[in-house]
Amino acid sequence: MKLSSYRLLLLLHYFAQGILVPVLSMMLLAGGIPLSDLAFAIGVYSVTAVVLELPTGVLADLIGKKKIYLSSLAATVVSMSFFLIGGGKSAMFVGIALFGAARALASGSFEALFLDRYATVFGDLSKGVRILTVSESAGLVVGSLLGGVLPILSVRVGLQTYALSLIVRIGLTLLIGILLVILIPTDHPKHSEPSQRLRTQLRSCASVFADSRIIRLLFLVLVGTGFSLNFVEAYWQPLFSSFLQGSVDASVWLGILSVAYLGAAMGGNVLSERMMRSHSDKRRIYLLGRIGMVLFLFAAAMVRNPVLFFVVFCLLYFCFGMANVAEGTLLNARLSESNRASVLSMQSLVLQLGVVIASVCSKLLPDTVGIGGLWLISSAVLLIVLLPFANKKKTSEEVLS
Repeated sequence: MKLSSYRLLLLLHYFAQGILVPVLSMMLLAGGIPLSDLAFAIGVYSVTAVVLELPTGVLADLIGKKKIYLSSLAATVVSMSFFLIGGGKSAMFVGIALFGAARALASGSFEALFLDRYATVFGDLSKGVRILTVSESAGLVVGSLLGGVLPILSVRVGLQTYALSLIVRIGLTLLIGILLVILIPTDHPKHSEPSQRLRTQLRSCASVFADSRIIRLLFLVLVGTGFSLNFVEAYWQPLFSSFLQGSVDASVWLGILSVAYLGAAMGGNVLSERMMRSHSDKRRIYLLGRIGMVLFLFAAAMVRNPVLFFVVFCLLYFCFGMANVAEGTLLNARLSESNRASVLSMQSLVLQLGVVIASVCSKLLPDTVGIGGLWLISSAVLLIVLLPFANKKKTSEEVLS
């Protein structure tokens, strides 16, 4: 296994994603989506992802993870093209739906391909998960830094504010596709009748949930996490921009905060992996990270000072990064190569289900709730779904964790 090839692709994948991290909500607003529909637009993204997550994950296990990931790259290019060409609110919704399809195609394909190869060659899943999460954070950090500058450069060269960001994203996606074909060998699933393989795959996934209480609890918490992340990711950009009082360099500050909070998440990744080396109870580390998210999300909803918001928001994502490595290790330790992509797609599906629930709630709640109110509700929901996981009663499976 040429680990450097996988790391290069991982870094490029997340670097490309980072380009839009500081400005996605602002780009949707500029494209014609009103602020009141912003969380709903993120919900459209998630509905598409939810519908396609499991089928694409199963397909990745059945026909090959590399092929499905290439399909994700193609969907990304088409999505970015809709955003670039424009056409108002309808075009934005089509673009965001295709973006969700690309997410579903990618979630259980390339990550699973990396983890399968890493587990086969090295056997240390916790280190493999750490490489994956740190590569994600590092790529997103650098991409976000560039993403905060590109809108300013775009205006200076006479383009629309976010045109250059989209052009760069399309170019990087095409580059990733070329390198994937050249550097990564094709995975060859076992040959059998498609219907038989599908039934076997679904039975394998069902048995994972039936046999593992921890996975059931992890997925319950994922619903609450997705619910919270919908409101956080939809509204942090307009909220922080309002603190900057219309600064001409607002996109730069959005990029700086993106770099800071993603760097904080990466720090949480590293700390979590080190803690798991010296503490056998990975469950406790996961719980610590999620409880930290509850506390700092509550605090972020209350503050109105830009500097204090900056600090609290970074601490929120530090705890998010801590929980993610522990969650990935707890989950992947209970999976096999034959069902890993399918279950990881189900993991992403459940997360997006929480996002969908939040987007529906955003249309039902009165506008007077405001962004702070939505974040307070989110922290309460996340705390509630954490309560069963915090139960001190352990099964033999959890003791071995």
